[in-house]
Amino acid sequence: MLLERIQEALAQDARQRQAQADTSLVLSRYAHLTPREQEVMALVIAGKSNKEI
Repeated sequence: MLLERIQEALAQDARQRQAQADTSLVLSRYAHLTPREQEVMALVIAGKSNKEI
């Protein structure tokens, strides 16, 4: 039972670390976009179509 709890905690920690790494990667890539690319990305996220953009 204790071993199971430890394994669950380690698995949760691994998931959290991976999520943090993924977030850092996305933020890093976003920072390298041009202002226009950032604008287009925001419009795509807002649900705008290519024609609207």
